[in-house]
Amino acid sequence: RGSRKSFLLHQMESKWGAAVAVVFAAFMFLFALIEFGIPAAAEFGANQISRAHLAKIDDAIYGQIREKGFVSDSELSSAAAARVQNIFAEVSGDLIKDEENEDGFRLLLHKFSPNAFALPGGRIVVSDSLAELLSDSELAAVFAHEIGHVRRRHGMQAALLGSAAGLFAILGGDIAGASLGAILLNLGYSRDHEREADCFAFAYLHRRGMSPSLIAEALAKMESPPADDANAESSSAEKEEKNGGKGEHLFRRAMSVLSTHPPTEERRDLAAACNAN
Repeated sequence: RGSRKSFLLHQMESKWGAAVAVVFAAFMFLFALIEFGIPAAAEFGANQISRAHLAKIDDAIYGQIREKGFVSDSELSSAAAARVQNIFAEVSGDLIKDEENEDGFRLLLHKFSPNAFALPGGRIVVSDSLAELLSDSELAAVFAHEIGHVRRRHGMQAALLGSAAGLFAILGGDIAGASLGAILLNLGYSRDHEREADCFAFAYLHRRGMSPSLIAEALAKMESPPADDANAESSSAEKEEKNGGKGEHLFRRAMSVLSTHPPTEERRDLAAACNAN
């Protein structure tokens, strides 16, 4: 209509070079938003959630895990359970003392495939089979890694990235309205999160004079459990499917720590990787 703004818009639309440049700029903006903006917003949002809310989220997720039968009660002997609890108490105690952190770390033992995972509020869930598979030092490395996920709030970041509805519900304090299923299934961390947790564990192991290769060694054992354990695992999964109980099988897939972990070879040289960051 003769206004200056309309004239400038017409000039841009009538020139292919300007139009292409605008489209390219729009795509670059969207790429930057997805690659950097949304993760930054998720990190910011995760850090705004109070510990009280994290505890409620932990309760809800853990309740669903138990209710749906994803894990079974631990069958470790009292002596074996005490061994694992003592190692965990030593690792978490050192980290709380070192960083004056108030996270409510708590170890929970259950029967499922060789694995370990951290819930956002500080619960660390470890399988009986993993506790039996790893040495004391390897368990300490795994605990430090999982505590690193809690400290960096990786679980909540992953959940917020995976569920916009969950983001608004959680930030609004509506724990019941949050998509707990999305939170549960998004506890598989990105490689960047895994590297951060690895470096957190590396710093702990370095302070204690322990080898950082313990993380890679533990992962290698988890990737290739002893033949007897693997056969038992396979027959157990087959039995579940025949009986129509696929819950634990799906849980193993959802909670697999192998899917986004950095390669084992990379983890053997954590000193170089962590110092580079």
